[in-house]
Amino acid sequence: MKNIVLLIYGLVLCLNFSLAQENDKPKKRVLFIGNSYTHVNVMPNIFQEIAKSNNEIIIAEFSAPDGYSLQKHLNNEITLSKLKEANWDYIIIQEQSQAPSFNDDYVQKEVYPFAKKIHELALEFNPCAQTIFYQTWGRKNGDSTMCKSWQYVCTYKGMDSLLSLRYSKMAEMNESWLSPVGKVWYHIREKHPEINLYHRDGSHPSKEGSYASALCFYTIIFQKNPMHIKYNYDLKTEEADKIKSIVKQYVYDSLSLYNIYKYQPIAEFNYEVNGHEVMFNNNSKYSKNYEWDFGDGTKSFDLNSDHKFNRAGEYKVSLIASKCDKKDTVIHKVSIKSNDSYMAKLNTYMIEIKKNKEKKLIEIALNPTFQIGNKILLTDENGKTLIEHVIDKQQSSLSLDIAKIKQGTYYVHVIVADKSSIKKKIVI
Repeated sequence: MKNIVLLIYGLVLCLNFSLAQENDKPKKRVLFIGNSYTHVNVMPNIFQEIAKSNNEIIIAEFSAPDGYSLQKHLNNEITLSKLKEANWDYIIIQEQSQAPSFNDDYVQKEVYPFAKKIHELALEFNPCAQTIFYQTWGRKNGDSTMCKSWQYVCTYKGMDSLLSLRYSKMAEMNESWLSPVGKVWYHIREKHPEINLYHRDGSHPSKEGSYASALCFYTIIFQKNPMHIKYNYDLKTEEADKIKSIVKQYVYDSLSLYNIYKYQPIAEFNYEVNGHEVMFNNNSKYSKNYEWDFGDGTKSFDLNSDHKFNRAGEYKVSLIASKCDKKDTVIHKVSIKSNDSYMAKLNTYMIEIKKNKEKKLIEIALNPTFQIGNKILLTDENGKTLIEHVIDKQQSSLSLDIAKIKQGTYYVHVIVADKSSIKKKIVI
């Protein structure tokens, strides 16, 4: 009897441990914005069950009225309400099934602008969410309703290729991921014509089509091999395995094609040393927050930074560029030499810089020995040259017209014949 009690106690402990592990596992919240191509067969639920079968926890919801375009979603109370709930990890964006395959003028005016707006709205309420464009498929025999006015959609391949092109552009224009469902359908049709992906209307997905779509989303979001999925929905094992194989070959094995790694933060900077003062220019990409460590015990969280080192030496300067939970770090060695040579060079080239607010000029007093052929530049914080003046005669002063220059921080550069330069900050 005692052994039985101990056995039951052990089983209860194991069960509680298993449940605790499941509860501790982070849930991914996924919102689908689309239409009947999303809600037929309740595809988001299939996606959720696929994830569950591989021990991933998903909360999937959708706003997908029949025939809806992205333009309509922008005025749909349910869509807007769901977006405002926030805390979505992924937001799937699907346009009306035909619209991206229409002529270029229509797509430029009626598709791309609203894809951009829904993307921006999604990130306004969910700044750390990843948007994913849902590339749909061509109709089984092309779009007969539009064939007479737009011949390129008369066939499945013609319509499908346009959808592929336009969704790829939408993803690229909005720095988003792409879920290539249409591509998966194409290769299933080519390699396994016995699998019917379409409902009898030749447009909407069959249960096989919805399973292929859901499997594609699982693979894109989790970046895991779909061959390990245990859930087959209502499909026979052989049929499900064929679809998994296509998704593995054309999605999992080629994730980089769908921007999965493209828009991660990339930290980079360059710098310009002027004596003990260093101007650091941030060249990072796909980032929102920055942390500079100058290697002398001081830090900055500005986009670009000017820093003065107290003594000569070599410093390891690092920049962390981040966006939500993703970050990248770059380190450069900065060598600071004695300040004496810099000050001597500065006095050789340029005596004084001052602003004349009334006349809207920057007035520069030059050393009388300043050589013909040297240059004076005015640049903005990003290094863009706004004014360039080449010295063509011996002169002791120079004026730069800043009447058209907006208020802000700028730099005056002196570039001499030996290519060396001096830069001084000026606030206009």
